[in-house]
Amino acid sequence: MNAQKSLILFIQICCLFLLNCSEEDSPPLNIVFHQEHIEQLIQNTPAGGIANLPAGKIILTTQITVKTGILLIGAGTNQTFVHTGSSYAFRMEGDTNDRILISGIHFIGNEVDSRGIYMRSDSTNFRISGCVFSKYLQAINIYQINQGLIDHCSFINNGTSILVSETDDDAAWNKPVTLGSEKAVYIEDCYFHYEKETLSSMYHSIVGGHGARYVFRYNNLFYTMNGSPIDAHGNFFWGRGTVSYEIYSNRIKIPENRIYYGMYLRGGSGVVFDNSFTGRFALPICLANYKSFRSSTGGTGPTNYGETDYPCIDQINNLYIWNNTTNGALMNAIIQDRGWEQTHIQEGRDYFHSTAPTYVPLTYPHPSNTNLNM
Repeated sequence: MNAQKSLILFIQICCLFLLNCSEEDSPPLNIVFHQEHIEQLIQNTPAGGIANLPAGKIILTTQITVKTGILLIGAGTNQTFVHTGSSYAFRMEGDTNDRILISGIHFIGNEVDSRGIYMRSDSTNFRISGCVFSKYLQAINIYQINQGLIDHCSFINNGTSILVSETDDDAAWNKPVTLGSEKAVYIEDCYFHYEKETLSSMYHSIVGGHGARYVFRYNNLFYTMNGSPIDAHGNFFWGRGTVSYEIYSNRIKIPENRIYYGMYLRGGSGVVFDNSFTGRFALPICLANYKSFRSSTGGTGPTNYGETDYPCIDQINNLYIWNNTTNGALMNAIIQDRGWEQTHIQEGRDYFHSTAPTYVPLTYPHPSNTNLNM
């Protein structure tokens, strides 16, 4: 019955689309769908079914919750445009075995406080593929789950494009680090473009925290403003730090102006290799530990500068860095001379400019990075 309702509703939406288009119109730009149309479409899509968002301009004023592994498929990024107000567009929920897929949608924020996708799910089988996100304070928030794929997406003039975190800080840190496995959020074959400084944000392409594990590989980044394109939080502002990251084979480019950080890694372990920086970077790869030189109002453990002894909680450890270049020349990571940072983070003990022993990256493309198999 639900499947029949979903089909009938979709036919009704298509009819509404045709009735509102004259011969001179160029669909989908001349048809508008509102909150209630999309809510009804999703509510009538059965668990595990496909909610086909129609071609046209979709205006959402509040967040829509999508449950039970529904696949959210648009007509293409030049056909389906979702405009978001002061909230998330979609909150995606599901159980461990539910498949979550979002594809073929152009998401557009309000350049102030819009957010795009909120992944609040136990699913270990999510994929966001072939979408565009523009003008968001935060485009994608992966919260609670640490396994899935974001691929072939474009992120244009957002604040933070992708945030990865886990709900249980301590439990995340008690799990073993499994570099090279599928047990991470993978971001690959994506494009990040930052040239319009309109949002109050750090302008991250990717940032981790709260026990995050992510892999950022084979992406292209273009920046004309200052920011921290590739970032991993430590234990300072909010909860536990990033557990692990694998950052490799990315191309980060800036024009003639100069930006400060290329990568800003403030905790955790992992690998950073085969990345190329083109342009003027003050610190292409910077390693840091805020509690070595600042008093904290968040995080866990000691909060005052000077109370933290080595090893600091969640600080950089077992990090291997090799074969990264700036304008074609090999370069190493840098630690700034701030407080006790250079005492707490030392080469040959906490990080290494060498290949990682026994490390083997997961096959590329990601096993899920094939056709959509709907």
